[in-house]
Amino acid sequence: ALPSILSITPAKVKKALKPNDAAIEFVCYYDNEQKDTVYAALLLSPNVPAKHIYLFTKKEFHGYKFNRFLDLETCVCEASDKKKNYIYRDTALASKIWDPLLKEIPHHVNRIYSAPDGLLQMLAIEYLPHPDLERFIINRLTSTANIYTDSREIKNEKSLVIGGVVYDEHQIMGNEAKDGEMNHAAYDYFINQCGRIAFNHLQSTVVEADSIRKIIPVAVGNDSIYTTESFLKQNMGKYSIVHLATHGYSLNVMVKN
Repeated sequence: ALPSILSITPAKVKKALKPNDAAIEFVCYYDNEQKDTVYAALLLSPNVPAKHIYLFTKKEFHGYKFNRFLDLETCVCEASDKKKNYIYRDTALASKIWDPLLKEIPHHVNRIYSAPDGLLQMLAIEYLPHPDLERFIINRLTSTANIYTDSREIKNEKSLVIGGVVYDEHQIMGNEAKDGEMNHAAYDYFINQCGRIAFNHLQSTVVEADSIRKIIPVAVGNDSIYTTESFLKQNMGKYSIVHLATHGYSLNVMVKN
């Protein structure tokens, strides 16, 4: 899978874009001169040369102050609604992120595909209070490479879609322990950080899986055999598309750690 992803060049992504599209791939990398990680963006749009746009340093961005005592990293990494509201009401923060990009995006563009990195992954930057964002349709991606892969015709191959999972830790973890093949490093880390947490059954994920089944041919797994870590690790590679309708959980761990 990795060689396939690495083979997707900027030229392929650019070719997959429509005339009024732009793609923004955010990147973080260490800058020896500034002795800090810096944030930047790579901008692609048809018929326009690719551009690297410098944004800010990690220290400048993570330490952005809403008031004397509260910075961006704290607001992002803590669960307080009050602290989150600081982020999505701050026009100066919105301008800090978007102004350098909007200066470079061609005027005819009305759709933006963005793939965040670093702390930006934990921000809904498309919903920040910037008046110039209203003219765009903004689609969030894990990688702008998805623009190319999603543009290819979906073949009549079955995909794996899992929804309606019944979360039974003892049953699932017990079954997996017997095979002796899989480690549970991620699970153990979660338990160490947060303790044991019950995950409730999500009825809406059944609806989600059924909705996808109407669009593309899928093998929908609602039985417990399809929802173990062992099954997924051993079988996901057999499918061209895998969709997991399940809980999303963010560990309350500070990014700087």
